[in-house]
Amino acid sequence: MTIAAKVHASDIPPQFRGGPLDQRLAEMRRVVATMKHASAADTLRILRERFPDIPLRDRMRAISSQVG
Repeated sequence: MTIAAKVHASDIPPQFRGGPLDQRLAEMRRVVATMKHASAADTLRILRERFPDIPLRDRMRAISSQVG
C-alpha cells in the first residue's frame, strides 16, 4: 500500500468527524505544501511533532491530498 492510501469516512473516529478534523487537515495540508521536496518520512515526522493529537491515518490523509 502506498502512502497515498485512501481513508474512508468510516475509519475516522466520531470525535474527529466534521469541522474540527477538516480544520486540522487544512492546517496539516498547509504545512505539507511548504515541504514539497521533503521525503514522506520527514513530512510524517514533522506532522507528528506539530500535530501529536492527530492519528497517523489522518496525517497520511493530509499528505496524500498533496500527491499527484
